[in-house]
Amino acid sequence: SCRRCPGEVELTPWKPLAEVVAMLPPKLGEQFLRHESTGEWLMHRSLPQVRRCSLSPEAFRHFFQLRLQDVTDELRDRRLWDLFLRSHGRWTLTENQALWRSESASQTLEKVPHWEQHAENSLRTDIVVKRPSEVIFLQGKGKVIVDGPKDIVHFLLQALEGITDPDDVTVDPRWDTARLRDDNRF
Repeated sequence: SCRRCPGEVELTPWKPLAEVVAMLPPKLGEQFLRHESTGEWLMHRSLPQVRRCSLSPEAFRHFFQLRLQDVTDELRDRRLWDLFLRSHGRWTLTENQALWRSESASQTLEKVPHWEQHAENSLRTDIVVKRPSEVIFLQGKGKVIVDGPKDIVHFLLQALEGITDPDDVTVDPRWDTARLRDDNRF
C-alpha cells in the first residue's frame, strides 16, 4: 500500500524540477498542477470531500448540527429554498460512526409520482429526483466523507470547516474526462 499513517516517519516531499516536468509525457487526460503561491509542480492533491476529525461520534454530531444550523439559516435568509430543504437530514449514530443523510422528502417536489396516470407515456420528464446527500464520520479512521450533489456539498463542507481539518492523504492528479472520452483508443 502506498498510504502512510499520520505520525510515522516523515517523507521527503517529491518535487520535480520544471525541466523534468516539461519532458514528462502526461498520461491521457492528465493535467499537471502548480501551487498557487510557490509555483511548484503538484503531482498529487487531497480530495476536498474527505476531511480529518478527532472527535467522538456524539461530539461530531453535536458540533456538526450546530454548524449546519448556521448554514441552513444562511440559506433561508438568501431564499435558496431548494438547498434549504435539502440541508435537513436525519442521524444514525453508533459508537464508532455518525451518519447524516438528507431527508428523502427533499429529493423531489412530487411526493407520490402518479405513474399509473401516465401509463401511455412511461418516460416522464417533469419529475426530477435529486441525489441524497450524506456526511459520514468514521472514528476509527478519523475521517469525514461528504457525498452528494455539488451544490449542497459546498454548504455541507462549509458546515464542517470549524470542526474538521483538510485530509492529509493525497490522490492522483486531475483527469480531463472529456479528453479521455474523445480519445479513439478506447
